[in-house]
Amino acid sequence: MFFLPFQALVSRFFDRRRGLALATTLLISMILLILGLWPRRGTVGATLMLALWLFLPLALIFAFDLYKPAYLKFLLAVLPPFHLLLAAGVSRVAYSVFRC
Repeated sequence: MFFLPFQALVSRFFDRRRGLALATTLLISMILLILGLWPRRGTVGATLMLALWLFLPLALIFAFDLYKPAYLKFLLAVLPPFHLLLAAGVSRVAYSVFRC
């Protein structure tokens, strides 16, 4: 019979839970981002601008192979549109859930 010390058991349990929590968080974030990218009436231009602001720096970093630790600071430029689109997704979900 194989015996694992208590610390090893605990670390394996928390590694699995951390991985599951990370995967769940990423899945929820991507769903909210997609909902935020879905334009409402009259906001197509603003949504398009936020989408370009989000995806253009990412595409350029990967296209020019700048994904190195020294260049990751330039990914901070995509945080504002990411959070604005997440908020738009949250507001869309809240509106559909709490609509009277």
